[in-house]
Amino acid sequence: MSNNIVNFPEDQISAVHALEGKTLKTGWKVTKRAVSKPGSTGGNFSVCYFVEKDNQLGFLKAINILSFLSGDYDILAATTEMLNTYNFEKEILNRCKNNNLSKVSKLLEASFDNFPGFLVSNVYYMIFEKADGDVRNHLNFTNLVDNAWKLRSLHNIATGIKQLHSIEVSHQDIKPSNVFIFDKAVSKIGDLGRALCETLSSPHSSLNFSGDTRYAPPEVFHRFVLPDWRDKVFAIDCYLLGSMASFYFTGQSMTALLSQKINSSINIIALNFENALPYWVAAFDESLLVIEEHTKDIENQQKLIEAIRMLCFPDPRKRGHIKNIKEVGNNFQLE
Repeated sequence: MSNNIVNFPEDQISAVHALEGKTLKTGWKVTKRAVSKPGSTGGNFSVCYFVEKDNQLGFLKAINILSFLSGDYDILAATTEMLNTYNFEKEILNRCKNNNLSKVSKLLEASFDNFPGFLVSNVYYMIFEKADGDVRNHLNFTNLVDNAWKLRSLHNIATGIKQLHSIEVSHQDIKPSNVFIFDKAVSKIGDLGRALCETLSSPHSSLNFSGDTRYAPPEVFHRFVLPDWRDKVFAIDCYLLGSMASFYFTGQSMTALLSQKINSSINIIALNFENALPYWVAAFDESLLVIEEHTKDIENQQKLIEAIRMLCFPDPRKRGHIKNIKEVGNNFQLE
C-alpha cells in the first residue's frame, strides 16, 4: 500500500474505528466507543469499546494497525508488528488467567473479526472484565477516596506485581491509566502490552525500557542497564510502584517530582549515570520532603516514606527492601 493511505479518512482505512453497534462472531455486542477522559495517558496502540454478552459487561481493546505504520506506510510490516504485539499480550494475559492472578485485570476473550469494506478489514481484539475506570479518573471524580483507600489500593497494586513476577512477567508500564478500579474498592493492574517476559519474545523485548518514559526511573535516561535481566526489570517495577504512591499523595509521579527538583544548572542527561547519580539522589531527597508534606495526616507516615525511599531510590542497585536487594524476585508489599 502506498502513501495514498493518508488520503483516506481514518474510519475508512481500518474497521477498528467502526465497531460501534456491531456484533462480533464471539457473540459480544459492541455498544459504545470508550472516550478517554481528560488526563488519560493510555490507549496509544488501541481503540476501545464497551461490549456486552449474556448480561455480562466487558471492555474491548481493538489493536489499531495505524499506530504501527512508519513513514513509508508499509502495511505488511505494520501488520506483522501488530500481530506480534497482539499475540505476545494475549499469551501473557492467558498466563495470568490460567494462574488465577486476582489483582491483574482478567482477559475474557481474545479473537479477530473481518469487516469487508475497509482497507484493513481484520480487527484483532481482546475483551476484559469491565472496570469502574482507571485510578486517575477515580481519584478525580469521586469523594470516596481517603488515605485508607489509597493504602489498600497500593497494596493491591503491589500484590498484582508480585503475582506477575511469580509467573516470570514484569509489567514495566505501571502508571495511573493502567490501574483499574472494580466495585469502587479493588485495584487491579492491567494493559500488559508493554510487559516483558524472559522466555517470550515481543517487538519491544530489546528495549532497555518498554514503558512510558514520562514515568521512567532515572537510569533509563542514561541508558544504564543492570546486567542481570531479572534485576533490571525488578528494579523498574519497584520504582513504578513507589511512583504510584507518590502520585496518590501528591498528584505527581516520582519522575515528575524529580524533574522539578533536579539541579537546573546541570545538564543531567549529558552525564553518564555514575556522574549524574549524586544529583538524582539530592533531587530524590527533596522529593521525599514534598511527599512528607502531603502525608502528615497518615498515622504510619514514616513507614510509608521509608517504603517509597526503598522502592524509588535513584540507584537501581540499591532499590527494594534492604534485606532482599541481593535476591532475585523481591516482592515488597505495603502493609
